[in-house]
Amino acid sequence: MENQPIKSQIEQRVKDAMRSGDKPLLEVMRSMLSRISQKETADKSRRELTPDETNAVLKKMVTERLDVAKLFTENQRPELAEKETYQANIIQPYLLKEYDAAQVRALITEMIADGNTTIKDVMNQVRPYGALINGKIASDIAKELLATA
Repeated sequence: MENQPIKSQIEQRVKDAMRSGDKPLLEVMRSMLSRISQKETADKSRRELTPDETNAVLKKMVTERLDVAKLFTENQRPELAEKETYQANIIQPYLLKEYDAAQVRALITEMIADGNTTIKDVMNQVRPYGALINGKIASDIAKELLATA
């Protein structure tokens, strides 16, 4: 199942949730499909999203749910916070695995050794990695390494 596109994995999980009668899971999976479909048809060109675009949609959903859960917790509504956290936890496994800071540092060190001597050069080399590298982390590490180089 790992080699299937994310959307196909979600569609299969919707079917499984329908068969098992797991309504909370079905609600989350359907909302994921709905958001992906909305993004696919947003510019009227009806095209499949790239893995990076799909990841961005799902990442936004996770962020929204965690932010809402925080607000519910702050306003003494733990039952609603729990629901939002549950939904975020269902979505998270479908996100692409980002490089951790040590991996980003090693990659940027290699880029600098290959002659990329400005922040612009380094970030242009980072860009093709898309959703696999957090741009803010990469930028901070690049600035730090370039300052000491």
